[in-house]
Amino acid sequence: MVSGTEAPIPLELPDLEEPVRKGLKRARALGRRIVVSRTRALADPPDPLALFSAAEQRDERRFFASCPEERFTLLGVGLAHEIVVEAPDRFAVLRVEAERLFRGADLEPRQQGGLDGPLLVGGSAFAPRPPSAREGLWRSFGDTRFTLPELLLVWRAGGCEITWSLRVDPIDDEKELVRRLLTRLAGLFVPPSRRPEARAQLVARPQRVSREQYRKSAAELIAAIRRREAEKVVLARVEREGLSGELRAGALLRHLQRAHPSCLVFALGIGHDTFLGATPEQLVRRVGDEVIASAVAGTVPVGAPRGSLERSPKERSEHAIVVDAIEENLREFCGHVEVPQTPSLLTTGTVQHLRTVLWGRLARPTHVLDVAARLHPTPAVCGTPRERALELIDEHEPFDRGWYAGLQGWFDAAGQGEFFVALRSGLIRRNEVNLYAGAGLVEDSDPDREAAETLLKLSSLREALELTCAT
Repeated sequence: MVSGTEAPIPLELPDLEEPVRKGLKRARALGRRIVVSRTRALADPPDPLALFSAAEQRDERRFFASCPEERFTLLGVGLAHEIVVEAPDRFAVLRVEAERLFRGADLEPRQQGGLDGPLLVGGSAFAPRPPSAREGLWRSFGDTRFTLPELLLVWRAGGCEITWSLRVDPIDDEKELVRRLLTRLAGLFVPPSRRPEARAQLVARPQRVSREQYRKSAAELIAAIRRREAEKVVLARVEREGLSGELRAGALLRHLQRAHPSCLVFALGIGHDTFLGATPEQLVRRVGDEVIASAVAGTVPVGAPRGSLERSPKERSEHAIVVDAIEENLREFCGHVEVPQTPSLLTTGTVQHLRTVLWGRLARPTHVLDVAARLHPTPAVCGTPRERALELIDEHEPFDRGWYAGLQGWFDAAGQGEFFVALRSGLIRRNEVNLYAGAGLVEDSDPDREAAETLLKLSSLREALELTCAT
């Protein structure tokens, strides 16, 4: 290992010097800035949430995703490159910018059969809006934002890998670049000194959308559905919790992991703001020519009579709407799509859902962003027909969803990747937390029951929030 740094680093010096030298040569030949990136196995890796918390305390850019049941965790720290898109065709623009980045970068030869090497990580809002129309608390996130982390760690059942990415300009000095990289790697494993801070406590705040307001809007939308203005509309609500003291997202994520092991626990932090949650809904995964997409719709409380979810015509109809839409969209890309005849049960915290996992094989090379753009937003978070449902949502939700029900995920240079729908989520700011949840409305929906469903979904994050403030 290298000596003379603040702490041991996980790579040998030749692993850094040779690629930096090669990257600098390429940058000078091209006459512009490029990114150099390498991936290595990491023995004895530290706790990912400890690393996230350290990055949070330093106000560094940070991205976290973990599914405990699958023994998978991804952590990105720092900013080697960023792509920010504000455009209606945001995923197409993102793909073009990402392909330009990776095409110019100095990367290792790719392995076959899985995501490897550097990943762009980040997310997008539920729906595009002009920056001037974006609610203030979401402005630091914007519409679509993906970063290439300086340091990316991926834990799987077989071990942990670290990918470092470094910006290299033609005028850079080779020794200085190596020193900068050594310092960055060493700093990852040095906990920052803890600054004194008051334990966060919840403070009562006026609710942004009361239960009665939600029930009234739900009743109006159900009436519109019965008039055949739409087949389904998803109505969301937001609750605001005030904070005294500083709430650390890392501790909250640990509680979410314990309470929701089957969900993807995620977080994206920009400065003092962190958007996080525990979502049960994978939108799409593409590895090689295989595509997997999940339909999650139909909900009852945990403890409901056995079989009540599977036997409910209303819940099965709501679920079928989502399955049919995803299947139709997948067939645009896949020569073959497999759809199970019956859904399975998915239990997450306080609720149970119907879930159907669809599988397809691509008929031609297709970027995961192209598939995600076609699928999102599904009827599970928007409704159907899509455009009319979006109009009704704008008319009846008195707030900007922001990144709630948008996408969180990652993708690589080959267009492989995975995206999840950001449900059961909230935005932490300096003195408040905004919590989001929604429910799907169809012709047979009952406003009181749908309002109660949103409270159950909100409790997933609120309970973790209360535990974090209590410890």
